[in-house]
Amino acid sequence: MEEVIDSEYSYNGIPESIYEYDRILGITDGIALNINNIVGSGIFLIPGNVWRLVKYPGTALFVWISGGYISFLGSWIYAELSVILPNGAGELKYFDEAFSGSKRLFVRIFSYIMIFIMRPILIVFNACIASQYLIYAILGKNQENQSGYFSKGYVIIRTTSIIILMIITLYHILSSKFAARINAIFAVFKILALTIIVIVGLIQLQNVNFKNHWINVFENTSDNRSYSQRIGSYGYAMLETLIAYEGWSNANYLADKLINPQRSISWLISLI
Repeated sequence: MEEVIDSEYSYNGIPESIYEYDRILGITDGIALNINNIVGSGIFLIPGNVWRLVKYPGTALFVWISGGYISFLGSWIYAELSVILPNGAGELKYFDEAFSGSKRLFVRIFSYIMIFIMRPILIVFNACIASQYLIYAILGKNQENQSGYFSKGYVIIRTTSIIILMIITLYHILSSKFAARINAIFAVFKILALTIIVIVGLIQLQNVNFKNHWINVFENTSDNRSYSQRIGSYGYAMLETLIAYEGWSNANYLADKLINPQRSISWLISLI
């Protein structure tokens, strides 16, 4: 344990003091970035999928609460790791500390998968969803419904996605402080959007037809699936909710940018 704690002052031979000059983000900036990481396209798309999988309002609510609890526990584990190893390398640093010798092959495989598979897929997915929402807001129709590759809708969505990615990349390259301000604005808009959805939902609960859905929350919807099919659907629904909550683990990548990372990461994880 002592070796791990002592290693917080360097990473691959680089003194921790090297990172100090670039610590420009406060707790507010970290919270905004974490909100943007967690509140992505999944929270707006996945609730419908979860409902179709579980088919019961009570079960759907239980799955969402369980997924949130699991994510909360995971975020606190990462918070502890960020205190021990506050250099912003994230999982790479943790695996690097845990594995040595021939076992470092696992670290390289993990890095390859994250750089060339997982991260690009998530980035492209979010960019495509963002472009669909943007085009729908402007034109009032879903361009994705047009079938066939290189159809008009296909080209519009993919081109818009590329433009969105280029803009995001550009302002992150230009200035970290400016990027933090933009991310804070996006975080506010996301919170406002979710707040409006919640308020509309609460208003709809006053409707008699909606109230009836909560009389027998675990028996309200007919379900002809077998027991094994239900179990599989519940497991799949849990994975969907964890995808919606995904992003809490990214807070540790901010450690080398945050002022007083040990305190800041603990606070931003607790508040979110």
